[in-house]
Amino acid sequence: MKGLCNRLHGFIEPLTLFILNLYSLIMKMVRIKFKGTENDAIGFLELSKRIRVVCLPEDTYEIPFSALKMIDSLNIPYTVIETEGFDNAIRKIRDTASAKI
Repeated sequence: MKGLCNRLHGFIEPLTLFILNLYSLIMKMVRIKFKGTENDAIGFLELSKRIRVVCLPEDTYEIPFSALKMIDSLNIPYTVIETEGFDNAIRKIRDTASAKI
């Protein structure tokens, strides 16, 4: 039984890394800014009810790319500032947070 576990471990680890890499390619993050103060308040409220939102300086928000459909369905005007992969988005947030310490 121990031999089987070792063989499975050798297979599962690369598979796990492959799945994580695939997820990071699929999971795109978008940095947006709502048009106008009223839209900013409504947009942030509606987003925070439905998904996890990363709030950034100057009233910008980092959200999953897939959430743009939701904002479109609510007819809230916004501007896409930047699109990037999940890993890059997290790295930028961590670098910004650690620079302030």
